[in-house]
Amino acid sequence: MTRDLKGFISCLVVFLLPVVLVKVGGGLLGSPGPSMAAGSSIAVKPRPFKPPGVREVLWTAQQKAAADHVVLLETEPFGSTPFYYRQSVDRRTPFPEDPSERPLDDTPPQLSLQVVLTSRRGNVALIDRKQYRVGDLIKGDDWRVIKIDGYDRSVTLKHEETDRTEIIYVPTSR
Repeated sequence: MTRDLKGFISCLVVFLLPVVLVKVGGGLLGSPGPSMAAGSSIAVKPRPFKPPGVREVLWTAQQKAAADHVVLLETEPFGSTPFYYRQSVDRRTPFPEDPSERPLDDTPPQLSLQVVLTSRRGNVALIDRKQYRVGDLIKGDDWRVIKIDGYDRSVTLKHEETDRTEIIYVPTSR
């Protein structure tokens, strides 16, 4: 035999001989116990694991409300958005139906301009936590957005009946 063949056979003997001996010995001696696992029909309820030294956490009402809000947000079909706000109910009394009875009030409204966003599809202003575009009406259908300037971060409003214009700006910290 060649030297390579002798080396190959010796490797087979060294590696396969222990496997063959274990298989033959297991067959001759038999298995030490049942080969099938059997379970009990009695259901045992496991005790909850509580690490030593850990006390139960008591949440405050505010923490519980925050946790419930997080669960609510996880169930929504869309991701979180900076424009999310809870819609408030307007409890003001409506104006009379006859325009002649309605008092003419063109005082500028107290508005807070938070953000001006510019894009190819048009500019958007966030005023009092609501989105407005050019042409939208604000504050009881009296004031209309006529210009949103992204460079100056300003919005120009125009009163519908008196044509009075007001410009509001995004506040800057200096």
